[in-house]
Amino acid sequence: MPALLPGWTALEGIVLVKALDDEGRPSWAFRETEGMNVEEVIGVLTVQLDILRERAVDAFRVDEDDD
Repeated sequence: MPALLPGWTALEGIVLVKALDDEGRPSWAFRETEGMNVEEVIGVLTVQLDILRERAVDAFRVDEDDD
């Protein structure tokens, strides 16, 4: 994971980790720190989803300058 910017201090976090379970099968584990309420977690995940969706759509956009 990239480090935080210099001078920034981590307060809370959300982590989604792809891991192997006890039988060696890949699975996902989601963790959040205790200081975040449900509304905050939903908001953070919604914003990140929107950013990732836009990045994915941008990969297929044709730049008008390239025509």
